[in-house]
Amino acid sequence: MNQRKFACDFYSVWAQGTALYVKWSADHGISYPELSVLYALLEKGPVTQKTISALYGLPKQTVNNCIRNLEKEKYIHLEASQHDKREKLVVLTEEGDKYAKDILTPLFKIEEYVCRNINPEKFLQAIETRKLFNTLFEKEMEQSLSQSTDTP
Repeated sequence: MNQRKFACDFYSVWAQGTALYVKWSADHGISYPELSVLYALLEKGPVTQKTISALYGLPKQTVNNCIRNLEKEKYIHLEASQHDKREKLVVLTEEGDKYAKDILTPLFKIEEYVCRNINPEKFLQAIETRKLFNTLFEKEMEQSLSQSTDTP
């Protein structure tokens, strides 16, 4: 198998997995970025918008729009970070916690079922492989972009 086929298959499998989460969010009446925000808040606790953006590869403006929408619905509120008063932490309200759990608890059960049925070593290897792919891809992409902007 050549590298081009590897890359194509790798991208295809990643996209199919993402599409499943997009479908889950649509079936539950929210956007995929909103699902990602709620997922981060349930799994990581209060975090900054920057952290959510980094965790799920979402543009900062997309995360900000989700935060504003969830804030209007009274599912979250913002509070100053104790470490840096300039930073705001996104925090689930009591109503938001219930809302997020209603949507995500069944999803977490599906994820846990899947994880139980995959050899842990294979799972860890897949995670490490994806991290390495992302690191190398980002480095090469940045080099390619800087080269294309350097030429007239």
